[in-house]
Amino acid sequence: MVAALCIAAETPKLYGNVYNLSGERASLRSVAEQLIECVGQGELEIVPFPEERKKIDIGDFYGDSSKLQQDSGWMPKVSLKDGLRKMVDFYKINKNYYLE
Repeated sequence: MVAALCIAAETPKLYGNVYNLSGERASLRSVAEQLIECVGQGELEIVPFPEERKKIDIGDFYGDSSKLQQDSGWMPKVSLKDGLRKMVDFYKINKNYYLE
């Protein structure tokens, strides 16, 4: 994502346009399942969405970076699974800086 932001900042034809940054599509559930797998522990609990909140729920959203890809040639270089693994590994090493 940092590379995409740098490309956008350095490419005049992109100025003033709106772009989504995304990689592969993933549901919140699949991301949670992949995080549990990366961490090697935990469990997923599905909690029903409160009825009073459903009227303000935007529903499913998937970003689409095809416009940015077309205009700049940018492509994601790290899969979601690899990115989650790298994030988990980072926090395992550096957790003392984030947790008390």
